[in-house]
Amino acid sequence: MNINTLKGLTWLVSAGLAAGLVFYVYDFTQRRESINTPRISQEQAREVFDGAKIPEGPKTTINNSKQVERAFLELNWKGERPPKPVEPKVTQTQPTKVPETPVKDLLTVYMVMEDTLYPDQGRASVQYKPAAKVNNGAKGATLLEELRVGDRLAKPHEYAKVKSITVERGITFVFDDEARSEEDVQVEEYDYEKFIHVVGIGQAPITAPGITVPRLSREAWRPERTTRTKENNYVIGTEDARVFAEDYGGILAREVRHARHRDPKTGKYDGIELKHVEPGGRLAAHGAQSGDVIKSINGHPVTSTSEAITFVKNHQDEYTTWEVVVENKGKTRTIVYESPSGE
Repeated sequence: MNINTLKGLTWLVSAGLAAGLVFYVYDFTQRRESINTPRISQEQAREVFDGAKIPEGPKTTINNSKQVERAFLELNWKGERPPKPVEPKVTQTQPTKVPETPVKDLLTVYMVMEDTLYPDQGRASVQYKPAAKVNNGAKGATLLEELRVGDRLAKPHEYAKVKSITVERGITFVFDDEARSEEDVQVEEYDYEKFIHVVGIGQAPITAPGITVPRLSREAWRPERTTRTKENNYVIGTEDARVFAEDYGGILAREVRHARHRDPKTGKYDGIELKHVEPGGRLAAHGAQSGDVIKSINGHPVTSTSEAITFVKNHQDEYTTWEVVVENKGKTRTIVYESPSGE
């Protein structure tokens, strides 16, 4: 087959394809009106949709599985509900109520000893009363014991705890029941029908036949630390007296800010003002307070610390009791200091 024959066949095939395409276009043009799908408006579509009938099928419901399970379990084979079970009665155990007997009805306080420098070192001597039902092992004998801060009473009264021991309030108790208020028990006071004769220093004692009065020797009690015996009354401790004698200047410098005080009306010096007293120091333990103005010592007016120190040194062999008049915020009080015998 030469090149001319190949060209002729190609032209024949091309002419046939072109004729077929022309015929297809002509046929499509003739039938276009019949095969074209007519368009409808939105209103017509809504009308068709609303007019359509949806066949009714079986109705279904969604049941709660928990309700079905509960209904199945609660119904017996006869279709009846079983009787409700009887709930067992729960007996609530009431907590044991601690008796609220006042502590003063449980014990007697014979002695309290307060430590003003170390409040937690205070102690007291007490004896339980028969109503407390606390004995010491012997038949009918009640317990006599020493209490300290933090101690609890003997059983069955261990719900009461010692909070503090002071001369002013006696023993202060707190309780495990926080709603119960604190209670104070003071030292027992005694009535004595006999007369006790008081004589001055150097006077002969009065003889009273048939009366035995226990004598208290001051030398038997010589506290190392100054101890408050009652409000504004102190017994100077032997250790405190020694420290004051050796280092009174250092104590004044460390524990107090003081200055001479002027009378606002006359402008004259009328005392020694303690502008600030260090809490917890030796001076505070002796009753000194910030704002105090020392007016006099044993009736002798003082207007400076040097004057006060000189007066005490010059009369230390003459006095064993020192009365210091102090004024603070318009109120005057007298602080009494007693030196132990022999000091």
